Amino acid sequence: MQKPLDSYERIALEFEASVYETGRSLFPGNTRVLDSLAISRCALGRYNQALQTLDELIDLQPGNPRFLYNRACVQSCLGETGGALEDLRRAVESGFDDFEFMTGDPDLEPLRETSQFREYRKRALIQRMTKTGPVL
Repeated sequence: MQKPLDSYERIALEFEASVYETGRSLFPGNTRVLDSLAISRCALGRYNQALQTLDELIDLQPGNPRFLYNRACVQSCLGETGGALEDLRRAVESGFDDFEFMTGDPDLEPLRETSQFREYRKRALIQRMTKTGPVL
C-alpha cells in the first residue's frame, strides 16, 4: 500500500492531478493523459476515481496489459480481492510478464497468499522466459 504523503508531496500531487484533469478536458481519449491521471489519483489515495479513469483507458485499449495490471492494483487497494485477481488474470493473459515487479508490488500484498496470485505470477515468469530466455 502507499506510504503517507507529507504536505509538500500532497501539494505536488494535487497540482499534477489538476494538470492532467485539464489535459483530459483538452484531449479527450488521450491515453497518455488518462494514464498519468490514474497514477496521480492512486498516489493521492483516490482509488475510486483512479478506477474510473482506468475503466476509460481499458475501454480505449481493452487488451493493454499495463492498464489491466494497474486496475488489479487499484482493486486490491480497495479490498476487492475477487476483482483484483480477475484483472490480474486478464493482464497476464494480455501479455503482462513483469514477474519481478508483480512479486514485489506492495499494492498486491493482499493477494500474495492466494493460489490464483501464485499461478498468475508463474504464468508471467513463463511468458518472460519465453520472450527472453532463462533468467539467471
